[in-house]
Amino acid sequence: MIPLREQEQLRRYFQAQLPGQVRLEHFTERERGIYVPGREPCPTSKPARRMVEELAALSPLLRLRLYDFYREPQAAARWGVDKVPATVVHNGRGRSLKLYGTPGGYLFPAFIEILRRFSQGESGLPEELGRRLRRLGRAAGPGGLGLGERPFSLRLFVAGDSPHCPGMLLAMGMLALSSHAQPARASGPALPDLRVEVLEASEFPRLVQAHNIHSVPVTIIDERVTILGAVSLEAIVEQLWKLAQSPILAPGPLPSGPSSPFMPGPPGHGALSWEAAPAGGRLVLRQTPFAPGPPGPSRHL
Repeated sequence: MIPLREQEQLRRYFQAQLPGQVRLEHFTERERGIYVPGREPCPTSKPARRMVEELAALSPLLRLRLYDFYREPQAAARWGVDKVPATVVHNGRGRSLKLYGTPGGYLFPAFIEILRRFSQGESGLPEELGRRLRRLGRAAGPGGLGLGERPFSLRLFVAGDSPHCPGMLLAMGMLALSSHAQPARASGPALPDLRVEVLEASEFPRLVQAHNIHSVPVTIIDERVTILGAVSLEAIVEQLWKLAQSPILAPGPLPSGPSSPFMPGPPGHGALSWEAAPAGGRLVLRQTPFAPGPPGPSRHL
C-alpha cells in the first residue's frame, strides 16, 4: 500500500515527530470464504487493514489493535463503531477521532499530521478559538444544561481524490483533540464533548445517498446543520454555538422558500446560503475556501 521509499521517509519522520504513543483501534471484516445471508462483503476492509498495519510497523509508538467487527461486537460498541473499515485514533486520554474508510490520496498527509498531533497531545487550534471552545464548554444551554456535558456529533464526508478535503480532515482532528476527555466538572476549564467521525464517501455510497451528498467535503453537525465545502474552523465553531443555545435552529432572519441562491463571496471569505429550518429541519452553510489546502469549496461526486 505504502511505497518503500515513502515508508522510509515516514519512519524517519515518526522518529523525529512522535513523542508519545498513538493508539489505533482498527475494525475490519475477516475473509470468511462463505456467503453470509444479509451481509455484503466489504471490498475495502483488506486494503484499509494493510495501510494501518504498514503504518504501525514504522514506529513503536503507533500501537495498533485489530478487531473482527462481526466477531467482537462488544469492542465495536465500546468504541462506537457501526461499520467497516474503521480506525479509531486516540492517545489514551479520552479524546478520539473515528475514521471510516481508507485515508488515501490527498487525505494521507493530513492523516499523518493528525497522528503527530495526537502523539503530542496538542490540537494546534488557534488560541482565540480554543478560548471560545472553553467558553462553550462552561456555558449553560437551554434548561440550564452545561454545554460541556452536551455531546455534539460532527460527521465529515471526504474523498481521497479531492484536493479540498485534507484541510477539513485536519480540522476535524483538531476539534477532536479539543474535546473534553471526561465529563465536565464545575471547576476547571471545561471543553465541549465533540464526537467526531470522518467517512471516505466513495466507500459508503448508501450513506452518501441517504444524506443527498453531491460534492465533498460535507460536514454534518448533529444531523441538523450541513456545511457544504471547505470552510474555516471559525465557521464550524459558530455553528456549534448556535446549536448549543437553541434546540430550534435560529440563525436570524431567513429568506422565504426552501433555499436561497449561492452567491460566491470575495476570495477567502465565502458566502452564506441558508435553507429554511423549522424545528427538526436542517441548516445549510456554504463557504469558500479553507486553508490549508488549494482554493475551492468542493469536489463533485
